[in-house]
Amino acid sequence: MEKVNFKIRVCNPKESAEIQRILFKLGYCWGLKQKKVQYTNKVGLFFDIEDYSITHTEDLGWFKEYGDKEITLTKLKSKAFQTYLKRLMILHNLE
Repeated sequence: MEKVNFKIRVCNPKESAEIQRILFKLGYCWGLKQKKVQYTNKVGLFFDIEDYSITHTEDLGWFKEYGDKEITLTKLKSKAFQTYLKRLMILHNLE
């Protein structure tokens, strides 16, 4: 299976917290398995399908250039996309 990672642009701290809570429910976490809302002032979040990690950047230029697939908060909140992510995670674990 091809590795698929995602990035999401963050508009404000409230939105960052919402994104993080959704990702935590889907099994993602910060390093050391932390599931605590943090780094809410960063402009971009990345999430990795291989190790279920969340990382961040404060450099919008780097965010735009980085090759992960960009999604929106609306898409992240959709049931269809969340189901898709869960399937990717299951398939990755079967490899």
